[in-house]
Amino acid sequence: MQKLYRVLKPLEDWSNGIQADNPNAVYTVMEHVSKGYLQTQFISTSKSYVLVKDFAGKGRPNGAAGTKKIVEIDVEILLQHVPNCIYIDLTDAAVLDVHIPNLLDEPHNRVRRFAKAFEEVLLKPVIKQQPIPDFNTGQLIQQPDLPFKIPPQCIKEIDCV
Repeated sequence: MQKLYRVLKPLEDWSNGIQADNPNAVYTVMEHVSKGYLQTQFISTSKSYVLVKDFAGKGRPNGAAGTKKIVEIDVEILLQHVPNCIYIDLTDAAVLDVHIPNLLDEPHNRVRRFAKAFEEVLLKPVIKQQPIPDFNTGQLIQQPDLPFKIPPQCIKEIDCV
């Protein structure tokens, strides 16, 4: 049973589920990882609780504690509720190569190093829609995925740093 970890943003309330900042955005994985401030269609998580806790501890004013919540996401339960959730495991070298190619320029190398060091896994919870027939041709037309959220049933608050 795999677990993923996430530092919640100040206004994120996991009890209502976790949703991407902009579920209809069309950013690439490279753009998402390289510019963490973008409002993308992805939800960043990590395979490592230790790394997430360390990340949460950075940038706190005067070492203040108790300001950043860390949640654990149970992937098995997530996939029961959102079976078509897009799961991009950047710890897998082949997946990383597809989304952030191993080029010799520094921007790609920096982003690859960050994704590996953070053990990043991106989630994009979606609901697949059934194709509908075209009224003129009768051919099926694929419908876009509907954005969804990580449901609270698979989320547990485990720490506050």
